[in-house]
Amino acid sequence: EYRGIFLQLSFNPASAVQELAYPEATTDCEPGGELAIDKLVKDPETGEYVDQGSYGSDEKFPSTTATAEWKITVTNASEYLVENVTLTDANAPACDAAFVAALNEIETGKDFLEAFESVTFTCVDDVDDVPFINLAKANGEDVWDRPLPEVEDDASLIQVLASGIIGDTVWYDCSTSVATDPGCDNGVQDTGELGIKDTKVTITGLDGQDVDPETSGVQTSKNLLTDANGKYLFSGLPAGNYKVQVLISDVPDAQDRTLRFTTASSFTILLPEGGQRLDADFGVIADTLPETGINTDQIVLTAMLLIGAGALALLIARRKEEDEGLNIAA
Repeated sequence: EYRGIFLQLSFNPASAVQELAYPEATTDCEPGGELAIDKLVKDPETGEYVDQGSYGSDEKFPSTTATAEWKITVTNASEYLVENVTLTDANAPACDAAFVAALNEIETGKDFLEAFESVTFTCVDDVDDVPFINLAKANGEDVWDRPLPEVEDDASLIQVLASGIIGDTVWYDCSTSVATDPGCDNGVQDTGELGIKDTKVTITGLDGQDVDPETSGVQTSKNLLTDANGKYLFSGLPAGNYKVQVLISDVPDAQDRTLRFTTASSFTILLPEGGQRLDADFGVIADTLPETGINTDQIVLTAMLLIGAGALALLIARRKEEDEGLNIAA
């Protein structure tokens, strides 16, 4: 009698395929994928994509109109498929939608990255104030639906500090009190020609730029007085057009003379970022000689007295002549 022994085996084809295809897929394995991200910003001044962009010093912040363009690349840096890839950019939400659109341009409904596949896109969003640090994060899952380590990168925008300067001298365009002397009235500060202290000089930002950041609000105009040598200097100026002016009535003259300019009384200057213009000088000259300390009323009174004295002397002389004639006749 033959007695056979039967052995019943349980076999799951799908499980066997998975074990053969992904033998490392156990709960103890590292995630089978790796993401990388790179974020840049378009520099407002140069137009190049950089890690840190700079606005010019004439840009006004806080702003409701300033925008920035970001360039982001998300990469599957592994040999495994990465699924459910997402990007979040809290400070530039337009980039979230731009990432989805970029994936859809490759394939409709695409939310994965093949091995070593990258997707690069640009997005534009608002910048309310600076400095502005913008951080983008990328997430994804491996083929076993396990989350991969989150990756992130940032790019920033700053504003360069205003560093432009404009200045020079207000001076007497003559080394003597006589305006006709050689070297006078030529619009050039020659040797021996002295600066004029306490002259008021005014600068105006013709493009509406702030010329005095230390004062609250936007100050488009600022005054200062020349120093003991007639020098003045406006510093910390943003790029833009400026008018520098001196009024002849604001030029003091210790000798109380009537002054006029031998140079222009104002200059319009286009200042580049960080530019220096140290040639905005103002020459003045006196067309009248200095007074001797006697005022106008005293001069008039003296003249009248001299005239009176002359008339009296003439009268006395005539009377004397008359008297002498009478004596001779007698």
